[in-house]
Amino acid sequence: MKYFKKKWNETRGDQYDDWGTSMYFLETDDLGLPSRQIEKYDNGIVLKYGNDKIEDSFGGLGDHELDLEEFNEFEITNADFEKEWKAKAKQFVISKSIGVLFQDDQFEDWWEAEPREIPFFDNKIIKITFMDLVSEDDTEFIEEADQALERFLSKTEIDRKGLSDLTYKHCIDFLDAVAYGDEDGRLRQITDKNKIWDYVYPKNIFVARRDRRDQDIYLNLTCGCEWEKEHGLQLVFRQGKKLTRISEQDGHLTESDAFDKPDSEDKLLNAFIKEFDKKAWWKRWK
Repeated sequence: MKYFKKKWNETRGDQYDDWGTSMYFLETDDLGLPSRQIEKYDNGIVLKYGNDKIEDSFGGLGDHELDLEEFNEFEITNADFEKEWKAKAKQFVISKSIGVLFQDDQFEDWWEAEPREIPFFDNKIIKITFMDLVSEDDTEFIEEADQALERFLSKTEIDRKGLSDLTYKHCIDFLDAVAYGDEDGRLRQITDKNKIWDYVYPKNIFVARRDRRDQDIYLNLTCGCEWEKEHGLQLVFRQGKKLTRISEQDGHLTESDAFDKPDSEDKLLNAFIKEFDKKAWWKRWK
């Protein structure tokens, strides 16, 4: 057997062209026919092919003999190749909307994309994470998440300002429920409610499927805010279409889940159903 390491300076030239260039590690027989192959891309993706996996949706094991004279200068030792072969490759999923998401080091069902500009928050750079995703158990998650993200990523500052009244009310309701603090004055004195966003600091976007009732896809925008520094603020959009919850960060996607009440008693969620799910609305009340 022979072993080679060669830098491939060309990109793939397909829908995964943005993966960048790659480093190839090859094991071949004495005639140069590959028996094992590793591809390491600039963006961190690693593909491995051998007897146990000849091909997948991204490519496959080379089926042509290499020119061993041409590859002579790239030869490495068996130990060098085995080190790469045994190294654990980071798992990933592909989103048509936001690209590659890598599996989180701590939570196997969390998948993280590279931070990107979010128009809703004045193009601030924010990380997007898919939560509770086990691909083989929920084969429709990524497609539905992509649809939700495409809708949300089309929202702009105008859409955010459309939520200024609700966000300011949430702020004042919280201040009314707690003891007076030094920050209360400037928040209570806001006359242009759009200014409330000056006190909101976006951090992450989590995409998750609700685990009960509608079992729909929700986008949860978690933020820091001046009025609730301990638990912050979350803005939740069902299907990426419409705000269906504004609250402190408590891990619940809906008010009805947080307080164990029917969806029909959840004001924002009910408004979504009336606007976008006419069938469910009619079925409930007929």
